[in-house]
Amino acid sequence: MTVHFAFLHKSSDSSDANCPIITISNSENTCQNFFASRESSFCELQFSNELQYTNELYYTSPLKYVNKLQYAKFELKYINELQYTSKLQYTKNALRTAIVGPFQNFPHNLMRNIARKGSKSGLHILMDGDMIPSQNFAIKIKEIANRIIDGKHKKVLAIRRFETESGMDILTDNKKLLDSKILQRTFEFHHRYFTAGYSIEGLDEWFKKCEETDMVTASLVPYPGYIWEIHPILHRKDPYNADYFPSRVKTMHALIYELCRDGYTFHLPSHVFSIHNGIKHTNTVYSKASITHQEAAAMILARDKFKKEMGEVYPWTLKKLIPTNLYDEQYCIGLNFVEAKDSFRESDGLEPITLSTHATSDMLKTLEKMPNLWDGPISVGIFLDIQTSNALEYLENLYKCVPEFGRKMSIHFAYRISAFQTDCPTVFIPKSKISCDYFLKNQETLRAEISAPFVLYPCSLMRNVARWGAKSDIHFIMDGDMIISEGMALKIKKIANKMIDGKSKNVLLVRRFENANGTVIPRSFEKLEESIRRNQTFEFHHKCFFFGHQIENLPFWLETSSKSPEIISWQIPYSNVDWEPQPILHKNDPYNADYFPSRIKNVQSLIYKLCRANYTFHLLSHVFDVHEGIKTEDTKYSKAVADHQNIYARRTARLRYAEEMSNLYPDTWEKCGVFAL
Repeated sequence: MTVHFAFLHKSSDSSDANCPIITISNSENTCQNFFASRESSFCELQFSNELQYTNELYYTSPLKYVNKLQYAKFELKYINELQYTSKLQYTKNALRTAIVGPFQNFPHNLMRNIARKGSKSGLHILMDGDMIPSQNFAIKIKEIANRIIDGKHKKVLAIRRFETESGMDILTDNKKLLDSKILQRTFEFHHRYFTAGYSIEGLDEWFKKCEETDMVTASLVPYPGYIWEIHPILHRKDPYNADYFPSRVKTMHALIYELCRDGYTFHLPSHVFSIHNGIKHTNTVYSKASITHQEAAAMILARDKFKKEMGEVYPWTLKKLIPTNLYDEQYCIGLNFVEAKDSFRESDGLEPITLSTHATSDMLKTLEKMPNLWDGPISVGIFLDIQTSNALEYLENLYKCVPEFGRKMSIHFAYRISAFQTDCPTVFIPKSKISCDYFLKNQETLRAEISAPFVLYPCSLMRNVARWGAKSDIHFIMDGDMIISEGMALKIKKIANKMIDGKSKNVLLVRRFENANGTVIPRSFEKLEESIRRNQTFEFHHKCFFFGHQIENLPFWLETSSKSPEIISWQIPYSNVDWEPQPILHKNDPYNADYFPSRIKNVQSLIYKLCRANYTFHLLSHVFDVHEGIKTEDTKYSKAVADHQNIYARRTARLRYAEEMSNLYPDTWEKCGVFAL
């Protein structure tokens, strides 16, 4: 046992800032006397009872003389013991009964810190003194504590706590603990008083794990909120309690909260626990008085200091606050939910090309792969509803835990407002409660928990959102399910900077293909040629609406690309009003008509607008992208959405778009044709 102490510095001593050196004289008492004093109460009680019994015999027995003699002998027998006991009684009074309980504001957090600072080991369990640890606790926990807690990886163990009825045997092994719980004599700690502060999820699974094996294991548990006050096992280097916290007011919560803010994860060990003798129903009168005093006198100061401290030390772990703006009286849009960490601006002075795409929550796996396909900034607009808003937490974990994702990806979101809503809020996104280790190991499961949306998806708006949030001036507008040829971002950088400047009205186009299911998707020009010869790769949508996707003269493109490694471009004519190739353009160039009905000529409206604005189209050699699978017809869902939009939205959009084109570009309708919707 190592013991440390502290005492309150009196206000009258404030002139002297130094604390005194305390001299404690050696005890004159021997260990024999000290331990004997622990038995003295029993000896005195026994002696008193025997004296009383002897007196009763003396006054009631007809053999008074004999009993009186026996009593005299009894008194003589104990006379020496009385002398000895009187000395022990003095010792007892000096060492125990003379010690009074304090009546003061006890600085819990300070004393916890003192105990840790004076600890003789690097691992500490912070436990209240009235808790009883389970059998062989220190031995059982030693191996796993050394493996998990090292002062570097920000992990702590959270110990389960129980309470049992007063007067019962204290249960220190799992089997008896479970039996007592089933009999409703033992419960989770403070189950009738402030349950949320002490409960740890998965109790039944914990007992089951304890029954299945004797090996102590640990499982990750989420941080449930700021009122949690578990007993942790942590390292000497890990954070300490905020020792300025008021007595009995969220003293332990503050440490657990700080651990969460600092990115620590909480791990629940099996088999070991602590238990309290007695069930708490309410605070004592003394506790209530102390809490009331501290809430009135010290709580506000401590709260403000703690909040300021957390904000300064761990600013990145605050809830993410994303301002959203109302758009077109229909949508709330939030830009830069996460921002790419790399600017991709190199010494060559060239503007990087942003891959600009859009998605819904059922495309998260596709988004995960995207950084491996594009060596440059990526900007994604994701559309959400109330069932799919948890996709943001998943994306935040990708950003935090996958370096390439964080380096390249900028994510923006939009959602449709509710009835009678007239403005857009600041969106609070709580920090993820899980570690990167847990996220990466359970990625498939976590992704599967996010539902797919069933909404009218505003494709054109989300393409624009991605462009508005792009980190460079040149944008490649691509659907998220396309697989890009190797090195495209860097290969086209030079020619894109030459052709696209926001003034010259040039647009670069990228060829699209589709691959038969079960075949290898080509990502180099050489493999593309080979795959086309084998009839495994075809022009995009060659069996479904080819008229809208075909780019003229594929043989010429193949021949030109095979002659030289240098990427070039050449002008091609605008094809038709249903044409929807993939463009590369400047941030100053036109955007999609975001009022267009879902799944009805969304890209075509942009390409037609570029034609009406006198842009010219230039096809790039060598580079391409491929869709996995060959489309033969629209899905039932796509058909249903298109039918709905044809009935309820097409006419309004057609009239608005026709008027817009006539007003902006009155002289080019003959060149580009009449746009039909």
